[in-house]
Amino acid sequence: MSGLGRPGHYNSYGVAPVFASAATIPGFNTMGQTFIRAEFAPNGYWPPHRHPRAASEIIYILEGTMEVGFVTSYPAYKYYSKVLNKGGAIMIPFGLVHTVRNVASEKCVITVSFNSQNPGFIYMPDSVFTAKPAINSTYLAGAFKLDEKTVKDLQTKMWYI
Repeated sequence: MSGLGRPGHYNSYGVAPVFASAATIPGFNTMGQTFIRAEFAPNGYWPPHRHPRAASEIIYILEGTMEVGFVTSYPAYKYYSKVLNKGGAIMIPFGLVHTVRNVASEKCVITVSFNSQNPGFIYMPDSVFTAKPAINSTYLAGAFKLDEKTVKDLQTKMWYI
């Protein structure tokens, strides 16, 4: 077995990802691809994020029900989302912020494929609120239309682990 059939450890978002590599799929290294199997606990999610080095992403539902969406760029910022069941798939266009969350009361298992060996993951809340050194809280309060106390609280949270 390749190792992709077994979930990894659940992170703070309720997701147990397993990344394909030469260790899990012989000959996979240097082929310009990334393949992930991820198991989502009930209500598990990946926060809004994007992949700076992948031209496209395909998500396929192996088990369960998932809501997947993406936001178009300026000036429309239109949010397109779809609830997908077992056998459903969606392609995320290049560079767009997107969301993935389990909307069922049981686990959901997906596979994700990128056309990049190193797609990168930029989680929006993590990158903004855990930056070191910290981004000025007054600036963030204005940018996100929040009070500064809320921003400072968000900057103390443990995000993606």
